[in-house]
Amino acid sequence: MTAEVAVMNKSAVALAADSAATSSQKIYNSVNKLFSLSENHPVGVMIYGNSDLMGVPWETLIKVYRESLGNRSEPHLKTYA
Repeated sequence: MTAEVAVMNKSAVALAADSAATSSQKIYNSVNKLFSLSENHPVGVMIYGNSDLMGVPWETLIKVYRESLGNRSEPHLKTYA
């Protein structure tokens, strides 16, 4: 079970997530669930539920997208999707 928290006000958002993940028979306590989507802009991603999409880890997909994004910025948050 994942615990995620977002605390927001008019000028900022703070994100937090636990670091536990469960495999078929094992619990891992050092999993990253928060990622920066852009190295140059304040856009973040939180992962919960399945840790992959069609067998590819979300962490890998996010890092590949971040590299392809480069220095480009989007005018609205929803256009990063």
